[in-house]
Amino acid sequence: MSTGVFTYVKPKDQLQKNHNKEAQMILEAKRSQMILDRHGINSGYIPQHKIKNNFLDYYGDFVKLNSRKGNRHLSQSLNSFKSFIGKIISVP
Repeated sequence: MSTGVFTYVKPKDQLQKNHNKEAQMILEAKRSQMILDRHGINSGYIPQHKIKNNFLDYYGDFVKLNSRKGNRHLSQSLNSFKSFIGKIISVP
């Protein structure tokens, strides 16, 4: 799996050495997160970084990631749901 983080094989100066140290810290954080994700697969534990506090935020992200050109079904369902919730909240 590619992480998009690179390091210098033979750092030439202090700047490249510092870059390598920071890149290693980023990679270690990603590695730790992946381990937690794998441990939670067969258990009831859901890692905190995967929990959305608001369903509308979750569904909005889902729509952005899964929308296809020329297909408005997901975005329209999100808009309809927001409209529906607005009507429920405004009624006393």
